[in-house]
Amino acid sequence: HRGAKYSMKDGIDRVMFIVSFIGRPDETRQLSRGTYFHMKWLMWGHTFRDLHDAYRSMAKPFSIMRALSIWKPRNRNFGYDLITATVMRIANMQQGGSPDDLPDFVENVIEKIFHLPKVLQGTLEYSEQAWVIYLEETMDK
Repeated sequence: HRGAKYSMKDGIDRVMFIVSFIGRPDETRQLSRGTYFHMKWLMWGHTFRDLHDAYRSMAKPFSIMRALSIWKPRNRNFGYDLITATVMRIANMQQGGSPDDLPDFVENVIEKIFHLPKVLQGTLEYSEQAWVIYLEETMDK
């Protein structure tokens, strides 16, 4: 599929459709333990039903609010939001959630997306408890 940056001038249109099925967030099953390369951060929180009117229900700024579990249409359910999915990956030490992944997460998500100043962040400590230390110290500030 040539990745997300496929931009062949005058090339044919293409579609890449990857679907994972899981129950609602209040069920006890976990997200699959694989890569999430196909998920842009602002696409979390949506459900299969949202594909019926994607241009409306998955458009910015609503997709951002949905990904953070801030807002959804009255007639829709929340899917797994970005924060819940991230915390589940950290808790289970899945890809992207191991202690070694913390510095990249801080740089690419906390600083570049949320623009949280370093003065309001916890310590980046290289240990088995790196995520716990960082998150607790950040919340205390």
